[in-house]
Amino acid sequence: MHHSSSQEEYIKELEEKLKSKDRKIDVLKTQLKERRVEGSKILNEIRRMNQNIVSKKIEFAEIVEKVKNFNNEFVVHHEDALKTIDLVYMLNQDLLLENADLKDQKVKLLEANDKLKKIAKIWEENFEKNNEATNTLFETEQKLREKSQRLEAAYAKTYQKITESINYAKKLQEAMMPDSLPVQHNLSDTFIFWQPKDIVSGDFYWMCEKNYKIIVAAVDCTGHGVPGAIMSAVGIRLLNEIVFVKGILEPADILYELDKNVNNMLVHSKEKRREGMDAAICVIDNIPEYYREYVDEKKIKYAGARQPFVYIKDGELNRVRGDKKSIGEKSQLIDNEDFKYTQHEVLVDSPVSFYLFSDGFQDQFGGLGKKFSLRRMEEIFLANYKKTMEEQKDIITNEFIIWKGDEQQIDDVTVMGFKVV
Repeated sequence: MHHSSSQEEYIKELEEKLKSKDRKIDVLKTQLKERRVEGSKILNEIRRMNQNIVSKKIEFAEIVEKVKNFNNEFVVHHEDALKTIDLVYMLNQDLLLENADLKDQKVKLLEANDKLKKIAKIWEENFEKNNEATNTLFETEQKLREKSQRLEAAYAKTYQKITESINYAKKLQEAMMPDSLPVQHNLSDTFIFWQPKDIVSGDFYWMCEKNYKIIVAAVDCTGHGVPGAIMSAVGIRLLNEIVFVKGILEPADILYELDKNVNNMLVHSKEKRREGMDAAICVIDNIPEYYREYVDEKKIKYAGARQPFVYIKDGELNRVRGDKKSIGEKSQLIDNEDFKYTQHEVLVDSPVSFYLFSDGFQDQFGGLGKKFSLRRMEEIFLANYKKTMEEQKDIITNEFIIWKGDEQQIDDVTVMGFKVV
């Protein structure tokens, strides 16, 4: 563009010079007319000027050629400019599309922003409500904690009183148990393993000597702890009354009388019930030496209410099952008041070891989540019956502790062993 501008100025300058020459020619013509100059000079001057004009025409032709070249270059630059304009137009179209997308995105962003503002407002309102609720909960928790502390203190006092009462009840229960020394003296070799589940027990053992007979009983009352202990106190009182007051000495008759008395005490319910006791009773002949010549045989008599009787004689273990009726049980299957318990006899013509027990030991869970079982108990009896009863007690106690391990004791446990010769 700069070069083209210089060319135009040059052409204008040339035109001005030509106009100046023309003016000179006009002046000369005028002078010629006025005859102020000689004609020859005029001719010479005209010739000179014509030569100048010819030379100037040559220069002008060169200038025109240059102008054409400039014009061609301009045309090329103009085409390039048009292409650039098209490219710029296309880019502008893309920018317009992007701008439209940006506008849509802006609209969406504005809508999203409005929603976020609404959510933020709701969150703020909920935060205030939650904050109030949290403060309320904190205050409530504080009150509950204080109340819990008061309850714990009251519970500790109550628990202490209850424990003291139960411990005293344990002493009473132990005091009610019969003195076993006379029996142990007459039988010479006995043991009693008594392991309550709680402080007081629903299991109890009972024994006495009357009319040259030794009566021993292992009784498992319904329940354990305090309810079981109450039933055990009832059982002890009734056994004392049946044997010492009424003078009943046959085991089947003792169970019958015990069942009748317990049923009379539980008259509050005439429906099916399992409140009562499972019991095993043995009566052993205890004939003094000076009377033995008048007595042909010495026997052990047994009767059971859902409790077995196990004895070992001549190296052979025998199990006698009890009748399937608990003391005090009232059911649709067994409702005959004249029901009689079965009585069994074992002749003592050689040493006999026998065992009475509740189901607490055999039902105790231990290794691999299994019960100890009656079979294992009988294996222990058979493997150790030749040892003293005191040694057998240590073995049975250790077996129970090892088997139970970390498991909770599930029931009261009573195991009694006797040797009769």
